[in-house]
Amino acid sequence: MQKHGAMLSALWILLLHVSPLGSMKLSLFKSLKGSPEDGDIRLAGAETHSQGRVEVYLHGEWGTVCHNGWDLPDAQVVCRQLHFKGAVSAVAGGSFGEGSGQIWLDRTKCVGTENSLSNCSYNGWGIRDCTHKQDAGVICVAGTSDNYVDHSLDLSEDLGQLFDSEEGCDFLIPRTNLHRP
Repeated sequence: MQKHGAMLSALWILLLHVSPLGSMKLSLFKSLKGSPEDGDIRLAGAETHSQGRVEVYLHGEWGTVCHNGWDLPDAQVVCRQLHFKGAVSAVAGGSFGEGSGQIWLDRTKCVGTENSLSNCSYNGWGIRDCTHKQDAGVICVAGTSDNYVDHSLDLSEDLGQLFDSEEGCDFLIPRTNLHRP
């Protein structure tokens, strides 16, 4: 039993240090949970796990997302789906290298409150007018937090847009006496 525990520890160490690319680590951890499912995403082509080219899994194949229409709400959804605190920026033009294979999504239009990139509007799976030179990427806020809660997922689409715009949200909350006799 001790030998089995030592082998398991060695395997975990190998998985943690297999690659300097954060996207590779993310993919390895994903595979420990089981096979990827349609609509799963990952980041590739960067040296840190919190940024990279966005890749989407569909029909047993990883493919990319075209940068046409790619903006911060799209990046926010990707970062949220990957359990980051939020998005720093949406990156266009193959900044994290060109992917290969299919280009699964083009002209994505996220509100920013969706829980998955596949819940956003887009042309349709595999319908695109771009090349891998236009692969979309993201830079997410590094690190995750168990204390971070994104309540925008529970809001209606209209309220979610208002929440994300950070406009018109000012209102006064009267101070109450908590020590009433």
